[in-house]
Amino acid sequence: MKKIFTFFSALSLGLLAQSQEAPRPVGNEEIIFANTRTSAAPIRSNRGSEFFCEDFSNGLIGNNPVGEWTTGGQNASVWAMADANSPAGFYSSNLAAMASPTADNGWLIFDADFAQDGAISTSNPVEVMSGWVQAPELNMSELENVKVEFNQYFRYCCQQLSPLSVEVSIDGGDTWTVFNATGILVTSANQLSANPLLTVIDISCVAANQPSVLIRWFYNRSQNSAYSHYFWGLDDICIYETVEENDLEITQVTNGNIVTVWEYTVTPLEQAITEANDGMVAGVIFRNNGRQDQTNCQITIEILDEAGSTVLNTTSIPAFDMVAPANEEICPAPVLDTIFVSTGFFPPSIGTYILRASITSDQTDEIPDNNVIDRTIYYTTNEYGHNDSTLTTGELRGQADPDNPDLFLQFGTGNIFQFPNEGSTVYGLTVDFGANTAANASVIGVMYSDQSTAQAQNFALEGFNYYTTTATSGSEGPIYIAFEEPVEPLTDEVYLVAVETEDILVEEVTVMAQPNSDTDNSTARKSLNSAGTLVWFFRNNYSPAIRAILTDGVGVSEADNLKINFNMMPNPASENVRVEFTTDAAQNVAYEIRDINGKLVKTSNLGNQAQGKVSFEVNVRDLSAGTYMMNIIAGSRMVGSDQLIIK
Repeated sequence: MKKIFTFFSALSLGLLAQSQEAPRPVGNEEIIFANTRTSAAPIRSNRGSEFFCEDFSNGLIGNNPVGEWTTGGQNASVWAMADANSPAGFYSSNLAAMASPTADNGWLIFDADFAQDGAISTSNPVEVMSGWVQAPELNMSELENVKVEFNQYFRYCCQQLSPLSVEVSIDGGDTWTVFNATGILVTSANQLSANPLLTVIDISCVAANQPSVLIRWFYNRSQNSAYSHYFWGLDDICIYETVEENDLEITQVTNGNIVTVWEYTVTPLEQAITEANDGMVAGVIFRNNGRQDQTNCQITIEILDEAGSTVLNTTSIPAFDMVAPANEEICPAPVLDTIFVSTGFFPPSIGTYILRASITSDQTDEIPDNNVIDRTIYYTTNEYGHNDSTLTTGELRGQADPDNPDLFLQFGTGNIFQFPNEGSTVYGLTVDFGANTAANASVIGVMYSDQSTAQAQNFALEGFNYYTTTATSGSEGPIYIAFEEPVEPLTDEVYLVAVETEDILVEEVTVMAQPNSDTDNSTARKSLNSAGTLVWFFRNNYSPAIRAILTDGVGVSEADNLKINFNMMPNPASENVRVEFTTDAAQNVAYEIRDINGKLVKTSNLGNQAQGKVSFEVNVRDLSAGTYMMNIIAGSRMVGSDQLIIK
């Protein structure tokens, strides 16, 4: 079997060509994850010999044996100790205070919003905000390996890339090496970070064995005019040496090339990559956490059955060496290394599989637990999606109108899809609404083809339909929204499947989401740019519970295993049809009737139905004589389809 190995020296996530204007500051946080982190997967903190620590209990004077902290830059005075109201300002005052381990004894904040009172007016226009805070000079001549760990909490406006950096100088401040302050986190404008977000940055390539080291945290070092609002909080900064000499770590395994295309947690069997096209692509993201170079590194990728007891496919990567961050010739050193592999694997049937990656080297790893990682993937009859329903614990909430907090701005969120195999038809989508979704909100299920360029967005409507929320929409599980016309996707197109609202609403619309999951940049959200125009933004840190629903048009015989038998009486009919069937579990049930051309003529969500017998009546008096298809959707599955004749 042909194998294709592609290495990347660093994880890169700028996938879609987007140059839309940045969102303007808005009131109220739009993304709320209850009891979850909103960051990338937490970085393991395994401190070695602590060299310097600061908890700001003595303010900028410093609670350390070395010296005071200093500030500088265009807006140096904005750096200050947080008070009981922080973060403050018009746009941030509704947000919680920092929740770092020592927040009670003080934390540092660059409160850009409060500095200009959050007012957008001719008398107090939006200002460019820029400034840094710097640790005292440190002698690191005895340190062979240097990591900086800190807790942070932020929200920024108004460009896709973060304005936050950690900078290191070893020549008294004449030149600076700039590190991304958000580490491996993928961030997006207007989104709130985890509170707190623990971040670890390896600065060994510049600071190790140096007698005079300056470190500063810089907000908007380039003084870009887009960065004006919100805040950046810092606390519990600690500098230390890595304990382990040898520590390789796999941070993530993917079932797709997340740099050039997208990955899916749930894939219809008809859209699985065929053996003729080298089968499933697996990705491994890994790094060297230790102090020593690692030789003869070997990565093995296995695909196992649901129980994890039988290996169905194995792919081994040719051996390679991996230098320690302190020995990297490039500085800053790449945060992560990535490899993508064509495994040749095609799933033999619908079902659950385990994708496993492991890494070894000639050296004995001191933390072997992080050398292996598993990911559960699902092959289905007709569901296509990016979120894992077992991990979907967050809720995307609407943005309150800053001019009228009783109203909600237009809402939109969705996922990017491609269809590598011909023959599929997208009949609609399913969405899990959040618990805070109000009744009587008008929502549109949409499917766009994406013709965007580097200069502009260009989304062409392919399929749509309306849905009115109910008081129980947020507790019914997947709600099916059928498109009025089915969509036959092209293999060389990119599509966006989403739910959105058309107008400012009294009712709030929320969607469930899986946090810490959008590493392939497949999530889209609709937000206002600085001109007040609604545009789609990417670079998010969650995957909404929205899935495309396909027919099994490629003729997958295994799909029959999930089909139900149902009765329609009478059939032929002229007035009413009674439909009866039995479900194997409590779930949301919907039906749709389509004509011979696939056009939707009637649909309804029946709500959550208990396990067992389900029956309902459909009035068909308004349908012309002819042959139609009655489709039954249970949860996210189109589980039944049969001819309905109207006389």
